[in-house]
Amino acid sequence: MRRGYGRRAALRRRTRFTAAGALVGLTLAGAVSSPARAGEAAAGAGSAAVEPSSRRLVAVKIAGEAAAVAAVLDVLRERVPGAETTFEVVPEIDRASIVTPGAPDDRQLARIWIDLTEPPGRANEHAPMTLYVVDGAWERVLVRPVARQANPEIAWEEIGHIVELALGALRAGERIGVGRAIAREQLLPTAAPAAAPPPTASSDAPIAAPPARPRERIAHFRAGGFYAVSAYGHGLDLASGPGVMFELYAERRRFALGGTLTGEYRFPSVVDRGVANVRFEGGAVHAMVSGAYQLAPRHHVLLGLGAGAEVAHVKGSSDTLDNVRFVDANAELVPTARVLARYAYATPMLRLFAGVGMDVPLRNPRYLLSRGGDAIVLFEPWGARPLVLLGVQTN
Repeated sequence: MRRGYGRRAALRRRTRFTAAGALVGLTLAGAVSSPARAGEAAAGAGSAAVEPSSRRLVAVKIAGEAAAVAAVLDVLRERVPGAETTFEVVPEIDRASIVTPGAPDDRQLARIWIDLTEPPGRANEHAPMTLYVVDGAWERVLVRPVARQANPEIAWEEIGHIVELALGALRAGERIGVGRAIAREQLLPTAAPAAAPPPTASSDAPIAAPPARPRERIAHFRAGGFYAVSAYGHGLDLASGPGVMFELYAERRRFALGGTLTGEYRFPSVVDRGVANVRFEGGAVHAMVSGAYQLAPRHHVLLGLGAGAEVAHVKGSSDTLDNVRFVDANAELVPTARVLARYAYATPMLRLFAGVGMDVPLRNPRYLLSRGGDAIVLFEPWGARPLVLLGVQTN
């Protein structure tokens, strides 16, 4: 099995038809070119005469942030089997080099440029990434924009599909994209004509407002479940139980900031002091301000800080003290502060996470047994209660 196949299967199914449809559309567009394009293709017939199956060299140049470049290269190494491929990371993509032929090489199958960068001064616009594929004869150029996604792995897989389909078409002797001269006009436009002078104050012509830019969706929601284990103090079995988690957050590149709400139930636990027992059962609710940092596309660390309340249903009993009357069972409401650190592994659909934290009660009741003038401490919870949890949530 190829490395990473299982974890990318869902993404491949999601992007396969989109990438294939776009590539076929662009290929057909080149096939029905005008007579001028046909003449251009005839001019390169000498180079194209080399049998496509004998061409095996593929050169890839890529520009962008280090994490994104590494992720795309991982995908491409899977998608370009059976070819002699070279990869080069460059500071930026020079469009002129895409439409300027270099030395001919009868073994060259394709040259690929991938631009993952965003233009400066366009923060929050998320300009699409661009993929350029040039055939071995340097006569046809495929230009394909790829939209950025909330989950970047979808875009990485779409780039991999386009490259795989383009190389397959070239091996089969098919033409891709448009002629080099037309691509030059598209990629290296001439200087725009001088702007018309602004209308004078006496002009009655209305001034058209600039088109509104679509607002980027920055608010995201996650929901999930977990199982938590807490230590209350000496002599108490670990309090544990299931819980639910809801998160609302906003992302900015590798950082995210938002809020986390958790609710959990704790199964009954018993403190056995020999002469008497104290039984606890309850739950907790906490609201936290959370921050996250993306170490890599799949690996995230999160930190939350907030407060809430614990509810404990407490009941005393004894098998030996028949003459002792225990206070009726009641519910204790204890306000608490919580700090929680988590690690999350993101897949296309889900996030698996594990966390450690600490609950600090703002009021810490003790549970006593009164015998005459003496008071026996049956249980006194810790002033800081460690906890661990494991869970899964939507991505």
